[in-house]
Amino acid sequence: MTRTNAISLVLMGSVLMSMVGLILRLMESADGFQILVYRSLALSSMVMLVACLRRKIGVGAFLNSFDKWDVLNGTLLGLAFSFYVYALLNTNIASALFILSSAPLFAAILAWIFIREKPGTVTYVALLLAVIGVGLMVKDGLDTGGIVGNLYALFSAFCFASMLVVIRYTGKEDALGGTFLGGIFACGLNAVITLTIGSGLAISGWDLGLSLIMGALPSGLALRLSPGQQAICQLQK
Repeated sequence: MTRTNAISLVLMGSVLMSMVGLILRLMESADGFQILVYRSLALSSMVMLVACLRRKIGVGAFLNSFDKWDVLNGTLLGLAFSFYVYALLNTNIASALFILSSAPLFAAILAWIFIREKPGTVTYVALLLAVIGVGLMVKDGLDTGGIVGNLYALFSAFCFASMLVVIRYTGKEDALGGTFLGGIFACGLNAVITLTIGSGLAISGWDLGLSLIMGALPSGLALRLSPGQQAICQLQK
């Protein structure tokens, strides 16, 4: 994949992901845990469909294709997906998305540390600007009461970045297996939370529809536009 194509995919994926915040603002009464259960189910279903069509295999073969790296990526993504939504619900959309958009730059730092992939000069400058920007967002959160949401966004970006480095290290063709498991893990985690200390799984038809749309379209398609998230990793070259 060329650098130009990689940048185009990342930009299109970012636009789609930014729609999640807008959809969340249309919710009537569902809380973050409930939204994540249904959003994650829709996301995993979309990813499984794409994986089966792309690899030309059946559902059974796809489910039997997972390895330890898929499980690790799924765990990281499950946390990233969850804290992404928590962030959007606890701070303003602009702050959350700005911090989340720094994930590839965090990935550059982690790749430098763990797999000795040295960033280029442009990346150094971008890293500096990102650190300054994130610092300003966190400070703004302290001033406006959105610090919790900004910290959620920071943790989500770190999990996304860690997943990118794992993919880079393993050299997988795609991360569809890990992405599918990420949705399943996020669904399971938030289902347990909402059933034990939350409001349960019952939500309005409107909120259910928005949750499913959010998982299948903005989130699912955004991840599909970045095969294996390798497109983002290529920006480090």
